[in-house]
Amino acid sequence: MITTLEIGGWVIPTETLLTFDQQYRDLKGERFARTADGSGIVRTAWQGKVATQINGTGWVPSGFENITAGSSYLLKCAMPRSKGSATTTVTVPANRRTDAGHQPIGYALVGDSLVETPITNLAAINAKTTNDAALTAVAGALHYRVHYWPEITAVVIDSECRGDNGAEFVWRVNLEEI
Repeated sequence: MITTLEIGGWVIPTETLLTFDQQYRDLKGERFARTADGSGIVRTAWQGKVATQINGTGWVPSGFENITAGSSYLLKCAMPRSKGSATTTVTVPANRRTDAGHQPIGYALVGDSLVETPITNLAAINAKTTNDAALTAVAGALHYRVHYWPEITAVVIDSECRGDNGAEFVWRVNLEEI
């Protein structure tokens, strides 16, 4: 499977890189507070946004120096995320990729192994007419999950690229979903 990273139309096929990683962090307006009797409570004002840091090395500069910090871009992620359920119905986010090589994939947890299982309504998932993926039941499954690739509108927080005399370039870009 060929996966690609795309930021604002700038495409980098991940298999052309020496190294590559993408980290996700869920964002939410949340605060832990104590009541008058000392009990702890979590107060949440909003949730459901994501931040990501993308790092890589390669033989050429990333080209991200052409991307402006503070500007928003369509980010098509190269590393999957996962949503799970105890049933064969798994709700995945609407902001997901459905292009070739990035279509959601269903899995069942059987013992300590993930077993790929078909998403029976994949056409509807890819058309984004539903976010509820219906997975084929697997005997002995303890849990089901769907791996999907996020596609979000994000603002570039910062980026950098540096090279060394070994002709290797190291780059990083941080983004947050709008």
